Amino acid sequence: MSETVSIDQKDQIKLFEKVPDEHKPITAFLILHGCRPREARALKCKDVDLEHGSITISATFSGRKYCTRRKGRGARIAVIPLLLEMKEFFGGVNPFYHLTT
Repeated sequence: MSETVSIDQKDQIKLFEKVPDEHKPITAFLILHGCRPREARALKCKDVDLEHGSITISATFSGRKYCTRRKGRGARIAVIPLLLEMKEFFGGVNPFYHLTT
């Protein structure tokens, strides 16, 4: 098993600057919220509550299959706070507007 390596904030910023602009919203979301990519793919408009500043993670993907429940023994629905950085980043616009509800 490979060792986990941390990088400092300066290097994180350098890496983020190399991300294409169209991918920055989802990349920032994944980094700041610690969300798994498959869970982020499964988010729907109804899961993002900008008014109350929360995101409900209740589903995931397994390969190309949408799963209505998160993976893992005893995995429950997670309600996580939408960080202020992301609200400002999106300027109050729901970043998931293009996803099907």
